[in-house]
Amino acid sequence: MNPGASGSLTTDDKGNVLGLYRMQDINNQLGYVEPLRSKGIYRNGKIVMPEVYGIINQIEELAPEFRKYTDIELRHKTESYFKRIALGESIDDLLPEALATVREACYRVHGLFAYKTQLTSALIIYEGNFAEMKTGEGKTLTIALAAYIGSLSGKGLHVVTVNDYLVKRDSEFCRKILNFLGVTVGFITSNLTPEMKKKMYACQVTYTTNSELAFDYLRDNMVYDEKDILIPSLNFAIIDEGDSVLIDESRTPLIISGPAEESAQSYIDVDQLVKRLSPEDYLVDQETKTVSLLNTGIFKIEHMLGIPKLYVFDNSALIHKIQNALVANYLFENGKEYIVGKNEEGEEEIIIVDYYTGRLLYGQTYNAGLHQAIQAKEWLKIKPENKVIANITYQSFFRLYKKIAALSGTALTEAKEFSETYNMIVVQVPTNKPIKRKDLPDVIFATKEKKLKGIVDEIKRHYVTGQPILVGTSSVFESEKIYERLLQNHIPCEILNAKNHDKESLIIAKAGRKHAVTIATNIAGRGVDIKLTQEVKDLGGLFVLGTERNESRRIDNQLRGRSGRQGDPGKSIFFISLEDDIFKRFMGDKFEKMSKKIKEEFFDSRFISQTLKGLQKKVQSINFDMRKNLVEYSEILSKQQQLLYKQRHYLLTNKDNQQLLIRISKKVVRQLMKDFTEKNELGRLNVDMLIEFLNKELFFHEVFSKDHFKQRDVMEIEEIITDVMCEALEKKKNNKLRNNVHFHSLEQKSPLNVFIEKIGESFEESLVICGKVIIQNILNIKNGDIGPETHEYLNKLTSMRRYSKDSYSSKTGSLRNEEEVKDNELIIENSHPIWA
Repeated sequence: MNPGASGSLTTDDKGNVLGLYRMQDINNQLGYVEPLRSKGIYRNGKIVMPEVYGIINQIEELAPEFRKYTDIELRHKTESYFKRIALGESIDDLLPEALATVREACYRVHGLFAYKTQLTSALIIYEGNFAEMKTGEGKTLTIALAAYIGSLSGKGLHVVTVNDYLVKRDSEFCRKILNFLGVTVGFITSNLTPEMKKKMYACQVTYTTNSELAFDYLRDNMVYDEKDILIPSLNFAIIDEGDSVLIDESRTPLIISGPAEESAQSYIDVDQLVKRLSPEDYLVDQETKTVSLLNTGIFKIEHMLGIPKLYVFDNSALIHKIQNALVANYLFENGKEYIVGKNEEGEEEIIIVDYYTGRLLYGQTYNAGLHQAIQAKEWLKIKPENKVIANITYQSFFRLYKKIAALSGTALTEAKEFSETYNMIVVQVPTNKPIKRKDLPDVIFATKEKKLKGIVDEIKRHYVTGQPILVGTSSVFESEKIYERLLQNHIPCEILNAKNHDKESLIIAKAGRKHAVTIATNIAGRGVDIKLTQEVKDLGGLFVLGTERNESRRIDNQLRGRSGRQGDPGKSIFFISLEDDIFKRFMGDKFEKMSKKIKEEFFDSRFISQTLKGLQKKVQSINFDMRKNLVEYSEILSKQQQLLYKQRHYLLTNKDNQQLLIRISKKVVRQLMKDFTEKNELGRLNVDMLIEFLNKELFFHEVFSKDHFKQRDVMEIEEIITDVMCEALEKKKNNKLRNNVHFHSLEQKSPLNVFIEKIGESFEESLVICGKVIIQNILNIKNGDIGPETHEYLNKLTSMRRYSKDSYSSKTGSLRNEEEVKDNELIIENSHPIWA
C-alpha cells in the first residue's frame, strides 16, 4: 500500500489539523521518517549485499588494530563516536569502526568473535531490513552488534522478542557487552512495576516482548500525569522472530478493556440452544474457518425461541450470540484453539493457544463475546464481557516506529509482504558453514490412523539406533496422542506443548542427546538451539519428523531448520495423510475419494506433494490479502488515533492550555451555529433553542437571553457567544484552579474515549463532541459560580460594542477573514493539535 496515495486529515509541525491533505503529510507531522527507497514496491535482497560486503572488508582490516587496544581505550571509543556525531559525522560514516569495536568487546566479554554472517546480518538490520538467518547462526550475538550501532543515535532502541525467558536471557548477554562499552541496557517483563519499567525504558537499549511493549504504549496514552509515561519515544525497533510477530500475529488486536454489563445467563441459554442442533442444521466451511446456520437450523431456533423470524434487526444481539456459540461448539476445539487450565487462584479458565507457536497466551481473551461463548460451552464460570477502551494491532503499532528491522530463520516466502507493508527488504544471509541436512520427500498415508502407526514405527527405528528425533505436531491433541502411543510401546519421550511450555528451554536443550525423543507443537520462536555431541553427529545428527504440513510453508521450514545448524548433519521428513486438515479444508471431497481407493499403507506421490505446495501458496496468498486489507482499512483510523494520542500528550506536557480552550470554543460554537440553523429554504437560526442549549447544557446558568442577540446577524451572534465562552473559561482558570487539573478531571471523557464510543461517526464530528464535553466539564467544575459574572460581562459587551464582521477585534481575534486565509494556506499560528 502506498500511504501517499490516499487522503486524510493532516497537521502542521505542531500537530494542528489543517484539513484534507495527503497521507504522506500526516506521516511527516506525526514524526514518521520516510526512507529513501519507495514503498509499495517489492525489492530483491540482492541489491543490499554489495554495499554490505564492502563494509565487512573494512571491518576485517580493522580487527588487528582493535585487538591491540586496552579495555579502557576500547571503552573510550563509544564516547568518541558520540562526540564525532555531535560534530556532524553520521553513524553511516562510523559503521566499520563501530562494528569493529563491538565485535572486539564481544570477544573480550564472552569469548565470541563475530563471523561474517553475523556482521552481515547486523548491517542489514541497521539499514532497517529483514535478515533471514538460519537456525544456529547466532541471532543473539547479531542483535547485540546491531543494538550497539543503533544506540549511537542517542534516541533509544528497543529489541523485541517473543517471551520473558528470551528477554532475560538475551538482555543479560547483551548487557555485558554494551556495558563494557559504556552503553546502558534494560529489560521489560510483565511483572515489573511501572517505576522500574520507566527506568528500563530510559536505557539506551531496552529488551522487551512484543505484547508488553504494545500494551505499555496503550497504557501510556491513558495516563493522567506526564510522570507516568513509560516509553520516551518509538525510534528504532529490532524484532527477533520478526515473521512470527509481523505476519502470524499481525492481525491480533491488543485490547485494554473495562467491564460491560451483560447477563451471564444469556450465554448459557444460547449455548444450550445451539447444542440441540444436528449436523444438518449448520455448515462448517473449513477453508474460510466459518460456520453458519442452514435453513433447518434457523427454523429450529425460531421454533425453540417461539419467535416468528430470527433474522430481523431487533434480534441483532441474539444473532451475534448464536454465531459465537456456533463457532465455540462446532469450529473451536479444546486442545487446539484453546485449553481449559487453572489460573493462580486454582480456578479453571479458558487459555488461548497461539496457533503458530503452541504457546499459552495467558491473560488474553477472545473479544466480542466469543470468550464467554467458549466458557459456556465448557461449563465454566462466565466472566463479564469487556468493553474495549483502547486497542491496536502489531501491524499498526510497529509501523509507528521511525525505523524497524527484523530477523528470523524463515522470512523469504513472505518477502513481498515485508516489502509492501513494512518497507523492509528480506535478505537471505549465507550460512557460516554449508548446510548438510537432507530434506527427504513426504511420505503419504491414506488415513490418519495409518499415519500414526507409521510415525511410531519411524520413531522406534531411530530410537533403537540412538539417533535423536524431534517430532513436530500441529496441535496439543495430536502431540498427546503420539505421546500416549509411544509410552504404550515403551519408548521414553519428552512432550512440549501449550500445557507445559514453561519447561520449553530445558526440554528443547536436551532434544539433541542420544536416544532423545522429543514431541513438540509448532516451535516457531522457541529461541533455544539444539546442540549435538560428536557421538550424535556420527549417528546422523538430529532427525526431524513433521506429522502434518502446516498451512504456511514458513512454519514447515522452521521445523526443518531445527536440524542441521552450523553445518551439523541431519535429516527432515513429513508424514502426511489425506485426512489432514489442510486437505479437508481446501480439497476435502477430492482427496477423501482418493483415500478410499488407496490400498497401500503408505506411498510417495509427487502429484500430491506438488498439490500440497500449491495449497500452501493459496493459503499464503489468502492470508496476505487479508492482512493487506486490514492495513488499508485501518490506515485512516490509525492516523486519527495518533492525532488524538498526540493531542492528549500535548495536554499532559503543557502547563498553560488557555489558548487551546479558545480554539476549542471557536470550533464548538461554529458547529452550534450549524446545528441550530433550521434545515429548510429560509435557513434561519433558531435563537430560542440555541439560547436554551447554551444556558442549560454549557454554562449551567441563565447567561444568555434574546435581548443579547436582537438586531444581530449570525456572524455577530457567533462572535458574541465565542467571546463570552472564552471569558467564562478564563474565569474558571483564575478561580485558583490549575489548568492541568481541568483536563485530568475530565479525561474519563477524553477525546480518545469519546472517539472510541463514537467510532461510527466522522472524525470531525467526534472532535466537536469532544470539545463540547471539555467545555461542559470545565464550566461545571464546582469551584465558584461564575454565572452572574459571565452574565454581567455579556451585558457590558453587548451594550458597549457594536459587532461587525469588518471591525470586530477581541481577545479571541477575528473569527473569519484572517483565519480562513490561514486555513487555505495550511498554516495556523499559535495553535494546538487537532483543534484548528
